[in-house]
Amino acid sequence: MTIELRPYSAADTQARCAGDDELTVRWLAGSYRTVEGTIEVFEWLAGNADAGPGKRGFGI
Repeated sequence: MTIELRPYSAADTQARCAGDDELTVRWLAGSYRTVEGTIEVFEWLAGNADAGPGKRGFGI
């Protein structure tokens, strides 16, 4: 089995939002995500990666 980590991209937004469930919202997110908000977060994470410091996101 091969596992590849890669940065999130706009193509991942639908799947990321669809992955929210009651427990994810309760313990991690605080609310269900929107596509628009998810794109903003992915862009923010990409900016962190470009700058070096800060949080980074990845998809499997």
